[in-house]
Amino acid sequence: MKIAHSVQAPAYWTPDLGLIEAMTGLFDSMSLADLDKATLMNRTDTKYLLPARELPDLLDALREEYRWLEVDGVHL
Repeated sequence: MKIAHSVQAPAYWTPDLGLIEAMTGLFDSMSLADLDKATLMNRTDTKYLLPARELPDLLDALREEYRWLEVDGVHL
């Protein structure tokens, strides 16, 4: 017996990579040499998953507190 149903695919937001790249360029950068000078503490890394559409807001919120690693003129 066939059951008629309609499944609608979820709407996915495709990030504007140009916007994301521009936003990462707004972060102050640090080099590998800066990392060598930094006093590093023991830490626990925590990873989070979030919808891609929230990435621009997250980057904007983190910009004042975090720096972006730059190696050979490239933001990683």
